[in-house]
Amino acid sequence: MMFAETFEMPNVPLRELDLSVNYIHDAGGELIAKSLARCPYLTSLNLRRNNLKDTTAIILIKSLQTNTALMNLNLERNVISPSFKEEIETIIEANRN
Repeated sequence: MMFAETFEMPNVPLRELDLSVNYIHDAGGELIAKSLARCPYLTSLNLRRNNLKDTTAIILIKSLQTNTALMNLNLERNVISPSFKEEIETIIEANRN
């Protein structure tokens, strides 16, 4: 099974996923963000240094409205606007409480 196909399955049993320094860009970031609804057990996601931009951030914000399990999301060293980062951090903080 291809890695991308894993995210097509319902209720993907991942708990942690580290995709840091893979330079997946927005195409990969969007796939991951859209797949969060199918990852109800995912608590930690590392997307550090992947050249992600606001396009991915917008989809992440939308996806995080339904995925309340994610408590750690590393978006360091990407090209995401401070306002989007702040909104994402607010959602993640709410998930922790």
